[in-house]
Amino acid sequence: MNKFLLLLLSIIAIAGFSCAGNDTPSVPNADQVKVDQALIHTYLVEKGIKADSTGSGLRYIINNAGNNDNNKPTLKSTVKVRYKGYYLNGEVFDQTKGDNIAEFPVSNLVKGFSEALCLLNKNGKGTFFMPSGLAYGTSGSRRIPPNTPLIFDIELIDFN
Repeated sequence: MNKFLLLLLSIIAIAGFSCAGNDTPSVPNADQVKVDQALIHTYLVEKGIKADSTGSGLRYIINNAGNNDNNKPTLKSTVKVRYKGYYLNGEVFDQTKGDNIAEFPVSNLVKGFSEALCLLNKNGKGTFFMPSGLAYGTSGSRRIPPNTPLIFDIELIDFN
């Protein structure tokens, strides 16, 4: 497995996170939550995108329901996915290439990515708009500045 990929996506999930939970983003203050929500809202409006939202603030579009059997991964699952992660300006910071598939435990991912996976059926595809508190928060990562909202296109190939 690509160690950089694992490092990039393997920020320890916040303890107690549940796929069905109402956890609030872990950000330093409510101002950052408002900033992120405004940035994502503006992006969606400018692009003419209608997106649903979860209680945590994750916005999403399910582009393909997949198997439509309502069998979704959990925090205990290991998933196989294709994905593209990018900033609101469209710049891609990471992605699987070609037919490559990334595999990792759901519990090792940033909170927003874990939550997004729990919304997908096998073979499902979606676009997910993550406030910074659900992504890399105030610390950022090597390639992602602190307090940066992110977008991920995710295709859930399989899970166990």
